[in-house]
Amino acid sequence: LARLAAWALEGLGPDGLLSIAAYAGNSLIVAGTSATIAVAAALPVAVAIARGGRAGLALGSLAQSGYALPGVIVALAAVAISTRFAGPLYGTFTLLVIAFVVRFLPQAIQAQEAGLAQIGPNLVEAARSLGATPRAAFRLVTLPLLAPSTSAAWIVVFLTAVKELPATLVLRPIGFDTLPVRVWTPARDGLYAEAGTAALALVIISLVPLVLVLLRRRGENATFLA
Repeated sequence: LARLAAWALEGLGPDGLLSIAAYAGNSLIVAGTSATIAVAAALPVAVAIARGGRAGLALGSLAQSGYALPGVIVALAAVAISTRFAGPLYGTFTLLVIAFVVRFLPQAIQAQEAGLAQIGPNLVEAARSLGATPRAAFRLVTLPLLAPSTSAAWIVVFLTAVKELPATLVLRPIGFDTLPVRVWTPARDGLYAEAGTAALALVIISLVPLVLVLLRRRGENATFLA
């Protein structure tokens, strides 16, 4: 990390700082958007899996197949499908986000599955016995209890998406460079000082959610002990 910081200081200038801020903004936008959509899409899939049945298992297997494939394969599939059936979508931010969601949806599903497994059915049954409809019981009981798992799912997907390189290289719009791209491009030519600034920014962005999680857990532990 010290060596990385030295390279970053060596390659940083006024123009470089503005460029890094732009690349960081691109990374935050694509990773944040992808994480939000993936978490929202994962919830009904996780619920279907938790309820069991062939339909739930089939849906879960289909949704989780994306993570078994390398990012470049998902990206090439997105290119092939978009150029054949949705030409205007090719080379857009939307297609990049779609590929990210397909790639990282399984992570969000697994996190929310784990959260649902920790919610006792007796809590939902108690709400139903008090007159709540299934939808109201889900909204008033399940969703609040699932909030920590949902937050964890978002953070996991965000951290994975923010450093994704192969899919970004293939699908990014013209002029839309992210931090991983700006690390890889100069590093392949041995320009480590130029790559160091983007790499350090990527490390800092990755550390922020982890620090927030640790602070939250410390606060929860302090409340519990009190």
